[in-house]
Amino acid sequence: YLSSCRRVTRARDLNHDGYFEDTQDIVTGLPCGGHQTNAIVFGPDGWLYIAQGDTTDKTPANAQLNGTLLRIQVDAPNAKPEIFATGLRNMYSFVFSPAGEIFGSDNGPDFEPGDDELNLVVKGGDYGYPKYYGTPPQNSGTIAPLVNFTQHSSPEGITLYSSARFPDEYRGDLFVALFGQFFGDSVQGHKVVRVKLTRAGES
Repeated sequence: YLSSCRRVTRARDLNHDGYFEDTQDIVTGLPCGGHQTNAIVFGPDGWLYIAQGDTTDKTPANAQLNGTLLRIQVDAPNAKPEIFATGLRNMYSFVFSPAGEIFGSDNGPDFEPGDDELNLVVKGGDYGYPKYYGTPPQNSGTIAPLVNFTQHSSPEGITLYSSARFPDEYRGDLFVALFGQFFGDSVQGHKVVRVKLTRAGES
């Protein structure tokens, strides 16, 4: 499964020779401009989840798919993507936890103040964009990030560590690649950071 500008495509190796002979677009007509379709991941529920970036920094009212997390049942007849969550300017990458939770890295604005984010993405959630970046005001009706990254850190690749190569204390934590800035004078990002996850009630 491949994501690209305006589409998600399924490629098949029909004769098992290591090369795909057949391609089929399973989603078309997605927004593409300043940002486009980013990571795609199959969830534990069998749906294909699609991180769809916004095409501007001010979402047009009629651009419903801009800045969203979408999902689709790829094998259902006449399947179309549905909106899972909104208010995500450019969620570049995301990962599922063993419990089915979605953790996603979201890039903030280029030319106005606003933090980059790590979000716990829930069905029907609104994460603030384009009204709010970083922690929103109280009673905004939007969901605050788990972590605010310094503006222009550009959190992109994300993984949840579950192996045994590192010490046990790292297991169950997130590692986030901060791509770094194109904008601004001070250097941001250009590193991998660990985000230690704790459950409510844990120390």
